Amino acid sequence: MNNDKTYRRRTPYNRDEFHLERPEPRPEFDNLEDKWYDIEDEYRTKYSILTNDDVYYDQGRFVEMLERIGKKRGKTRQQIRREIENW
Repeated sequence: MNNDKTYRRRTPYNRDEFHLERPEPRPEFDNLEDKWYDIEDEYRTKYSILTNDDVYYDQGRFVEMLERIGKKRGKTRQQIRREIENW
């Protein structure tokens, strides 16, 4: 059996060399972030105590924004998440 392809067996010694091309899994908040973009203006109108600093977040820091909003409104991050999901 002579193939041009070389197959490596995964062992503790060549673990870094073994690599399968797989798409990166999407974080669970991707869909929630999309939803947030859709409802942000309505949400901020309803909860006018929120400032630009409260709703601003850098990429990968969506959870921190949820925590800031929750703190400002006296709710948990999970409660804010459910509000956004069910908006």
